[in-house]
Amino acid sequence: MKTKFILSILIITGLLQIGACVQNTKSESQISLKDTLEIWVDTSLAVLINEQRKAFENEYNTPFIQLHYAQESSIIKKLLSNELNCAVLQRNLSGEEARFLTSKEDFNPKQYIIAHDAFVFIANKECELEYMTPEHLSVYFTGKNLMKYQFVFESNNCQAIPYFKSYLHLNDAEMSKGFSKNGLQDLIDFISKDKNSIGIIPFSYISDIEAESTSEMLKNLKILSVKYTDSTNTELLVNPSQESITTKDYPYTMPIVLLNCNMEKKSGTNFVNYIFKPKAQRLFLRCGMVPAIFPGREVIINTN
Repeated sequence: MKTKFILSILIITGLLQIGACVQNTKSESQISLKDTLEIWVDTSLAVLINEQRKAFENEYNTPFIQLHYAQESSIIKKLLSNELNCAVLQRNLSGEEARFLTSKEDFNPKQYIIAHDAFVFIANKECELEYMTPEHLSVYFTGKNLMKYQFVFESNNCQAIPYFKSYLHLNDAEMSKGFSKNGLQDLIDFISKDKNSIGIIPFSYISDIEAESTSEMLKNLKILSVKYTDSTNTELLVNPSQESITTKDYPYTMPIVLLNCNMEKKSGTNFVNYIFKPKAQRLFLRCGMVPAIFPGREVIINTN
């Protein structure tokens, strides 16, 4: 009799514990569904922002970050049609886009520059060129003069295409003079065999020049400097580096921008605050970009 009583108590306790677990799971699920921040990310930034998401969720319980990846043009289209309200892009909104959103939502979109990257020029080691000039680009794309060199992008969806179209004030026909490959490795293989082609890629791809993977990628290539005349009529010859991007001496830089277009979740400010903290900014640094705020040096004192 006593044994049956103890057995009954154990069964009831077990059922209560199972019920509590189900309730806790349900509660956690409800919280996640209730407090999810959806961020649309330019596909070229997918790996970087996913690393930031993981680092953020190690420190914060809310909000749960759900990332969606798409091309920039698709994200802008969704943004203007009010299908999303938070995104990470490789440019600021244009004045026209910002005004449209403001008039539609009665809310000035907040644009946070969280880091910087740049575009660099790579060439075959046997290429005669040692540096690029704005004239090289202008002459080639506008067709004002014949050049023996051609410019090649890593894909027809890469950010470099809209960037240089805007930077050089080109139309679609002029921009179409550039060539596109099927990804970074395809571009590297092509440039390695063609001494008259100039590749255009993000600086973050080659920023860690001492890394084994970077050395392997660039073994048959060289990185071209950029020569131009600044606003004071001084001629500069600049190598791409985190320092020259920070000082803006290197001309072809671009911002990495977090857009807040009326976030639904107030807890989304946790992510905005996190992205400017030293830990997040160091992650940008490790990924080859220039952080918006350079983190201080970490000094570890061994007391052993």
